[in-house]
Amino acid sequence: MKQQRFGFAIACAVLCFCLAYFAYDIYLVLSVPGQEAFEQASSSVKAQRKAGDCLTFNPSWASEGAPFFDGMKVFMQEHTDWYEAKKCRRVFLVASFGAGTNGVPEGFEVEEERDFGGVQVFLLSPPKGEKLVYDFRENIKDAKVVRIYGDRTEECKIFKNDRWHCGSEHPWQFVGRHFRDIAGAVREVIWAHPLDKGNPIEITYDSVPVGNKLVIHYGWTLRAIEAKLGEPVDFTVRVDGQVVFTRRLLVEEKDWFEQVIPLKKGDKDTISVVFTISTRNYQNRQFCFTADVWE
Repeated sequence: MKQQRFGFAIACAVLCFCLAYFAYDIYLVLSVPGQEAFEQASSSVKAQRKAGDCLTFNPSWASEGAPFFDGMKVFMQEHTDWYEAKKCRRVFLVASFGAGTNGVPEGFEVEEERDFGGVQVFLLSPPKGEKLVYDFRENIKDAKVVRIYGDRTEECKIFKNDRWHCGSEHPWQFVGRHFRDIAGAVREVIWAHPLDKGNPIEITYDSVPVGNKLVIHYGWTLRAIEAKLGEPVDFTVRVDGQVVFTRRLLVEEKDWFEQVIPLKKGDKDTISVVFTISTRNYQNRQFCFTADVWE
């Protein structure tokens, strides 16, 4: 008798679970925003947008409405890169499934909120305590790129499609802007694949406006991590000839690392910044970085 009651209780529990799961599934289907909601939201955004504005989604995976917001810089990663979002003039957050502003970092302020029946649009202003002074990736054309082979130096003089090439165009031995899958997100970076046998690449920016801090991000592409080939890369940063940061990035390290370097303004309006990248074995060592000066 007890076994029958226990079996009946289990059956009831399973039935209740199935009904609850089915009800939740129906709720999710009904909560998916329709085309009309996205069209209204996009019309509102397009009427307000200005040069330098960006757009992201919350939750970030619910970005089926992205085609309605053509002509804007849209963050399409699995997780919004809020560091890069700080560089935008303003950020439009398109929210659905009741996500609202969940996950938005402290410092971003909501200037306006509108509801379009299943889709909310929040207009966010970036943190006011920081001002972007110089983006090295955006100014890659100002860089001087050289390869050093002992006593011999080779300058990269071909600049095409935001990439510096040495001697002739090359599909991967270049320094320049690129989109790569790094640490769970497709990021726009400065691609700086090193040379072989310890020969360094130097990337020099001679006249960088000075600010309070230099922020560097760096890491491997997903392909580099999966390949598990080559050797660690040595990454060094010099400001006005002084080494301010050096790091040996191991083959197995997977993060998109951040380094904040305080700067002294002094009497100078500009500084020289040099990035040096080298490795003993360059097989699949797809090294990438970004750098910014902030006030």
